[in-house]
Amino acid sequence: MKGRLVIVYAGYLPRGGGVVQHLRQIRAALEARGREVVVLSLDSLPPGVRLLPHVVRRALNAARAPLGTLLRYRVGRALFRAPLERLVRGGGVGAVLFEDVYSVLPVPVPSLAVLHALETHNLQGFGIPPARVAAARRLEGRWLRAAPCPVVTVSEPYRDVVESDLSAVGVTPPRIDVVPLGIRTARFPDPPRPRRPDRLELAFLGFLVARKNLGFLPRLAAALSGLIDFRLTVVGDGPLRGALERDCAASSVAGLVRFHGRVDHDEVPEALQPFHVMVHPSLVESFAYSLLEGKLAGLWTLTTPGLAVPREFCDVTRPLEPAVWAEHLAKHRDALMEPLSADRLAELREMRERFSVDRMVSDYLARLGG
Repeated sequence: MKGRLVIVYAGYLPRGGGVVQHLRQIRAALEARGREVVVLSLDSLPPGVRLLPHVVRRALNAARAPLGTLLRYRVGRALFRAPLERLVRGGGVGAVLFEDVYSVLPVPVPSLAVLHALETHNLQGFGIPPARVAAARRLEGRWLRAAPCPVVTVSEPYRDVVESDLSAVGVTPPRIDVVPLGIRTARFPDPPRPRRPDRLELAFLGFLVARKNLGFLPRLAAALSGLIDFRLTVVGDGPLRGALERDCAASSVAGLVRFHGRVDHDEVPEALQPFHVMVHPSLVESFAYSLLEGKLAGLWTLTTPGLAVPREFCDVTRPLEPAVWAEHLAKHRDALMEPLSADRLAELREMRERFSVDRMVSDYLARLGG
């Protein structure tokens, strides 16, 4: 690939999240290689115009969710058409990477679209009728099939889930390749530092939204109280933080659950060093950056069985029942608090290589013509 890479993202960069983390790491890795990167996001548009996709989302979702969630991307697609054409016509653009498959536009240079997740996989906790979810998924499937460029997703398990779920609603899946996500693994201490030996430290890391099944966390703390000495720390921020704090404060777990707040991406490895176990109650994930970060930081991970993430991310899977998770944590408390074995450290070093951002960027460049 010669020339600049344009990254198109139908969202706001300051809001963070996994897609923004992906975008920023690609940009930083390419710039470190001397490549020029231009990001076209909603922040690039005039102030009045950039709000239009979210006005559409709220208005349509109020009448018939999740239609607005899907169509906001098509509004963004329309808004990006003219500025993207200007960039390409101006010369010097070698390739375009679309950070979502719903906003893809045809361009006369090599291009690639990333399927981070079907939007219909992000509807946990919203109570949308199954028939409406199926209709929305058929629409997503048609858009995927119509994409004018190759599509990749973030893990082989997630690709399998997408293909199965589209087939279940009568849509023949298009070809979807896999480029596993990567992070800057050198940020993580190797080996991770020792933890305190007298109390089991649990952590949840992530954006505090409904699809993360946050209501499970105080129920887990209540089930575990009285069994062992522990503390659960919620690392992250989001729309549901206030409600979750109120739920904990009004229950018997007020002194057992701590809210750390948002942590900058570069500070995550250090912020995770005090903890033994990461608890992750989401039902659907396509990659789960937080699980990878937890593993590399030296934590054990406890998750639900159905996550479509690389198998290395999940040390133990259990049904989403507070008593079941509490029983596992209490039974294995001593082992979870022991220093990491030589075999465990070797596993983490292998993951550092496999899920590095340099490997990910090299894969993208190979698909975009070098």
